[in-house]
Amino acid sequence: MKKIYLFVVLCVMLAGKAQAVVIDFDSLADGTLVTNQFSEVTFSGTGALPAYVLGFSAIGNSSPNVMASGDVYGDGSRDTYLNFTLPVSNLSFLIVGDNSSGRAGLLDVYVNGLFASTLSFMVDGDGGTADLMDLTGFNDITRIEMYSITDIAGIGYDDFSFKVNAVPVPAALWLFVSGLAGLIGFARRKA
Repeated sequence: MKKIYLFVVLCVMLAGKAQAVVIDFDSLADGTLVTNQFSEVTFSGTGALPAYVLGFSAIGNSSPNVMASGDVYGDGSRDTYLNFTLPVSNLSFLIVGDNSSGRAGLLDVYVNGLFASTLSFMVDGDGGTADLMDLTGFNDITRIEMYSITDIAGIGYDDFSFKVNAVPVPAALWLFVSGLAGLIGFARRKA
């Protein structure tokens, strides 16, 4: 009986748990290419232009670094794409450095690889404060695209917070394991 109990506990542990992640770029130097700096997500920009870390100490509560797409000094008006290694939930991040109020751009959300929604991201026009983009209503996000930036000076992004969803154990594995446990139990009973 103890062996079966231990076996069940081991199977539950293998199922995994969600992992909370915060990416704030503060440990990276100004001008760092961030495309593949983080194992949970790949950052990229329009065409061949990558995403870079910008050192801005004057951007409100987002100091000292933010991320923007474009050249090494990031003009911030380029499209920015995030591809997550595994599906994520509870995603939120800050939009920083905005100089005009209202709609700053559009954001496409992809869930499990499929397009789910287009949202407008709204900003207050105060470049010294950060505006929250809250995507916590979506689960299993695999990609987001930020585009059609209207702020002529561009914007930056910071403090990406999300949970990496646990990878589920396939149903076939559970069926195999339960069948194996049944056979072992039947063989022991017969002996």
